[in-house]
Amino acid sequence: MRKFVLFLFISCLSLSLIKAHSVTENNFLTVSATSGLSLRFEPGQSADIISVIPFGATVEVIERCEDDLVETIEWTKGSWVYVLYNNRKGYVFDGYLTALPLPEFEFEQVISDMDLIYPLSSWAEHRFNEVTKVDTIIKKDMTKIIKVLAEGVILKEYEDDFVFKTELELDKVRLMDAYHLLLNMMDKYERATFQNKTIFITDENYELSKIKVNLDSPVNISKIDENRIRITINNYEKECRLI
Repeated sequence: MRKFVLFLFISCLSLSLIKAHSVTENNFLTVSATSGLSLRFEPGQSADIISVIPFGATVEVIERCEDDLVETIEWTKGSWVYVLYNNRKGYVFDGYLTALPLPEFEFEQVISDMDLIYPLSSWAEHRFNEVTKVDTIIKKDMTKIIKVLAEGVILKEYEDDFVFKTELELDKVRLMDAYHLLLNMMDKYERATFQNKTIFITDENYELSKIKVNLDSPVNISKIDENRIRITINNYEKECRLI
C-alpha cells in the first residue's frame, strides 16, 4: 500500500488553487495516463464516456472549465477541459494531460534495478537543446556538471566518493507531471513497485508539496517555487560516472 504523509487533517484535500496546478497554456497536450484517458459528454467522473483516448495521444484543448470544477484524483490535481480528439469533442480531466514530451525510446527507459538516473538525464538531453556550454566544477572530492537546456530546463550532475546524484529542474510543470514522466520510463511491473514505494507529502494548506519514492536509488520531486519543480535521484552504487 502507498504511504501518505499529511500535515494536520487528512480530510482536507481540497479543490483549489487552479492557477498553481493548471496545465500550460499550450493548446495541444499529450495523454500521460498509461491506461488512457476517458473522453466524457460532460465534466465530472460520473459523466458518460464517449471513448477512451490512448496513452501518448495528442488532444487539442478548446475550452477550460470554471475554477470550481478542480478535482484531485489519486493525488493528481486538475480541472475539466473541453477537447477535440480524432474528430470527437468532449471533456477530459487535465491532470493526466501534459506538455512534457513523453519517453518513447529505449535509452529513455529503465534498464535495471529501477535506477532512473540514466533514463531521466537521457530524456532531458534528447528532448531539450543545450543553450549554453557545459559548466564543470571540481571542488575537493566533488565534481559538479551543470547543463542549461532549452525551455528553462537545467540538468545538474554531482559525484563524490559516496554518491552520484542527478537533479533536473523543470519550468511550468506540476509535481504529478514529473511523477507520471518517471512512471512512463518503466514497464507495468516496475510502475507497480514505484507506486507502492511512493510517499505523497502535503504542506500546511493540504497542497501536495513533495513526492518521495523509497527505491535503492531514491527519488525526490519537490517544488522550487509555484512555477518550478526539481527531480532529484541519488545512486549510492555509483554505476554512472561524470568523467
